[in-house]
Amino acid sequence: MALCGFAGCGAGILAGVGLTLGTQKTVQKKTSFADALASKAQASLNFNLIGIGDECGLFDAFLKAGAMTSDKLAKASGCNPRYVKEWCLAMASNDVIAYSAKDETFYLPPDVKEVVSDPSGLALSFIIPAIIGNRGRIARVFKTGEGIGWDEHDERLYSGTCRFFKPVYDNHLVNCVPPSLRAKLEMGGTLADVGCGYGASAIILARAFPRAKIVGYDFYAPSIEVANKKKAESGLANVFFEVKSATDFGSPGQFDGICFLDCFHDMNVAAAAARRAGVAIKPRGTCFLIELMAAETDNVTEQLAMPSCGIYSGLSCHICLPCSMMKDGETPGDALGTVVPTERHRRYFCEGGGFKSLSSVPSPVNAMGFRLIVAEK
Repeated sequence: MALCGFAGCGAGILAGVGLTLGTQKTVQKKTSFADALASKAQASLNFNLIGIGDECGLFDAFLKAGAMTSDKLAKASGCNPRYVKEWCLAMASNDVIAYSAKDETFYLPPDVKEVVSDPSGLALSFIIPAIIGNRGRIARVFKTGEGIGWDEHDERLYSGTCRFFKPVYDNHLVNCVPPSLRAKLEMGGTLADVGCGYGASAIILARAFPRAKIVGYDFYAPSIEVANKKKAESGLANVFFEVKSATDFGSPGQFDGICFLDCFHDMNVAAAAARRAGVAIKPRGTCFLIELMAAETDNVTEQLAMPSCGIYSGLSCHICLPCSMMKDGETPGDALGTVVPTERHRRYFCEGGGFKSLSSVPSPVNAMGFRLIVAEK
C-alpha cells in the first residue's frame, strides 16, 4: 500500500492505494497470484516503514533540512544511524524518498513532500499496522463468531483515526449539516455528537455555531479525556463531553439534531442506538450520519462494483465488523461493518427509531469515499 492522504482534501482518500471513487473501477492487467503476493508483501513492509518514519521524525527532518545523507538524517531526527541507513534503502527502493548519486544524499520528491506536510497524510500508516498486529485474535473470532471491542486496539488506531478524519471535518463537516438543522443551530439549538472520539467534530461544530450547545458522547473514557483537553485548548464554552454509550445518551426530546460521524457501522448496538436517537431527538428533528461509501442494498454485485469495496471491506474485517459483532450482555451484536448498505440504516432509523424518512444525500464528501445520510423525525 502506498502513501495515502488527503493532500489538502483535494484528493480522494483512496488515491494512495491506486483507486478512484468514480462509478467504475480502473481495469488493470491481471498478474499471477504468486507475483501479486510478493508485491503485496513488499507494499505491507513499505507501508509500516512509512509509519515508522513519521513516528520517528524522519520525514519532519527532511521537511526542515532538505536533502541529506543517512547519517545526517539520523542526527537530525535523533535516531540510530544504522537503522536510518536501512530505512533509507527501503524507502528509496520503493520510491518514497529519492537518492542523488551525484551528491550522495536522500531527499523527498515533490509529491511525497506534499503528502507528509499534511498532518493527515500518513494517518493510514498508523491505522493499518495497529490493526494488522491483532491478526491472531482476528483469526480466532473468525472461528468463534465473537467480537473485538473498539477499546481493545493499539492506541495508534485512535490517533490515526483522528488524523484520518479531521480534514474531512475541517473542510466539509459544517456544509454537511442539513439546512433544516443548520437554521436551528444558528438560533441556539442543541446537537448530540454520538461516538465523538477525541472530540474534533464536536469542537468544529461548536465553533461554527457559537449560539448552539454541542454535546459529544463516547463510551470510551480515555477518548473523552482527550476531548476535554482539546476543549480546554479551544477556549469554547458551548461544547461539552460526557462518557455515555449510544444507547443511553441524552434525555427524551433533548436535541434538535443528532449526528453519528463514521461510527454507526462500528456499533454492536446500532439498532438500539437508532431507537435512542428517536427518543432523544425533538419532534421534526434531524439526524445525520457520515458513513464510509457502500452500496444502497446488500447485493454482492452492487457491493463489488463500488471502487472502495476492496479497502473498506478489508478495514471492516479488522476493525468495524469485530466491533459490531461484540455481544451486548447476552444479545448478539448487530454485525453491520464498514460496507453496511444504506437500506440497513433505513430499517433501523425508520422502522426502529420512528424517523419518517432516511436517504443518502449528494455531498462533496462522496468524492472522498463517504456517504452523507439524513434522517428526518
